[in-house]
Amino acid sequence: MAGDEMCIACQNALPDDGRFMKCSDCNYFYHLGQNCSGIAPNTITTMGQGKKDVWVCKTCRASKKRQVPTSQSDGVTEVERPESESAVLSELRSIRKSLEMLPALHEKNDSLLLLKGEFAGLTAQSPRLEGSVSFMSSQYDTVLAQSKGCHEQVSRCSKEVDDLKTVVHEQAAQIERLHDQLNDTEQYSRRANLEIHGMPVEQEEDLQQKTRSSR
Repeated sequence: MAGDEMCIACQNALPDDGRFMKCSDCNYFYHLGQNCSGIAPNTITTMGQGKKDVWVCKTCRASKKRQVPTSQSDGVTEVERPESESAVLSELRSIRKSLEMLPALHEKNDSLLLLKGEFAGLTAQSPRLEGSVSFMSSQYDTVLAQSKGCHEQVSRCSKEVDDLKTVVHEQAAQIERLHDQLNDTEQYSRRANLEIHGMPVEQEEDLQQKTRSSR
């Protein structure tokens, strides 16, 4: 029979050696131990069969304590019936479900503790990150100022180049005018020159003497 029955507290199968308890009130079975029946394994050996037959589980004992008189006649007191078996079973299952959720809650708690540690690490790194960002910002401002200075210098050089081009163009025009004037002066200086054609040329000849003798 034990193999077909289960402990109402933990919903696990009962042992085959008969070392378990049965409530004389609700007729449910319980394992030995603090979590199920509350009876220590070494206590059952000292209990007689009579005590085992009248043993009442903690749930039924608590239910009896909550019972109150409803009517009284001829010295006989009628009391309310204990909670229904289905209600007790539902409550026990709810407790078991809550217990089964504990490992998952522990895992979530561990995850939260891990996240807390990581957040603490990030918080510790925050001053260094702020210092790095401040340094990079300062370097960017320096590079920006240098770039602005280079741009101004390039603008000045460009203006100087434009001025030099203007001067070169003016000087080229002036050179062209001087060249024309030089040609005119050279032509004017040769206005009294005489060109003779048809006479042979000799080395170291006296042109004036030769001209007079040819008359």
